[in-house]
Amino acid sequence: LEKYSKLISVLLFEFSSVIPLFYGHILKYTGDGIIAYFPEPSFITKNDLGIDCALTLKKLTYKGINPIIKNYGYDEIDIRIGLDSGEASVMTIGNAETKQHKDIIGSVVSFAAKIQSTAEFGGINLGEITYQNLHTDWKLVCSKVKLPSNWKYQKEKGDLYQVYKVNI
Repeated sequence: LEKYSKLISVLLFEFSSVIPLFYGHILKYTGDGIIAYFPEPSFITKNDLGIDCALTLKKLTYKGINPIIKNYGYDEIDIRIGLDSGEASVMTIGNAETKQHKDIIGSVVSFAAKIQSTAEFGGINLGEITYQNLHTDWKLVCSKVKLPSNWKYQKEKGDLYQVYKVNI
């Protein structure tokens, strides 16, 4: 457990150094993961920056961190990344007597977590809104994901919310 905790701590530290390079901000750490958001500089650009960041995190993990930890006899780390785009609200949640903190609330946060769960190890999956708002060059390297039979997440008009895979 101690070795695993140290590995995750190193990984999250390194990720925390990379995300701001793409104008991203870390919302919170989720055990062995991170929730980050990209609010700027524009709606289209932030989608592209999100993919740039995801690809950098993937390369850092598989080409940078894993070879080092393998040298020390540790098991390699696998990651899955999910991206989605949309509106959310910053709110104070919780009870002031126990614990309160600011958080981002909205379906976009929930969808990103669900999209991440559809990714293969080493995969980067995107929600439909993110895909639609990418520059054309990025769309050319994406393909639709075959959704699991229990996928029930819908757009406002009732159609299934599509997920796309980045094929790099």
